[in-house]
Amino acid sequence: MRDQNENRSTNCNLNPFKDVENEQETIQTNLIHLRVLQRTGRKRITIVEGLSDKLDLKKILKSWKKEFHVNGSVIDDDPKYEGAILKISGDCRQVISDFLINEGLAEASQIKVHGA
Repeated sequence: MRDQNENRSTNCNLNPFKDVENEQETIQTNLIHLRVLQRTGRKRITIVEGLSDKLDLKKILKSWKKEFHVNGSVIDDDPKYEGAILKISGDCRQVISDFLINEGLAEASQIKVHGA
């Protein structure tokens, strides 16, 4: 009988309403901005800004090049943007957004798509 009382007291210390999401470590904490810039004529460039420093940007860019059939580069020292950015040829905002969500790198609420 005493063992059952001890088990009850230890179970009472557990909080069933505690946020489970706070315990999990998330890679992405800030917003990811997806922008498109008009180059010359019909040419466009997609800029991805705000990816976490913990991610291997070169590996992500390599997979995007193969999957989306685009060219791109990682730029570390652009004074216009904070942190490293990815520049990709073409308007790839939607496919990049879908990729980040499907791979679990970011949630939909963390991605901000600029432009129409």
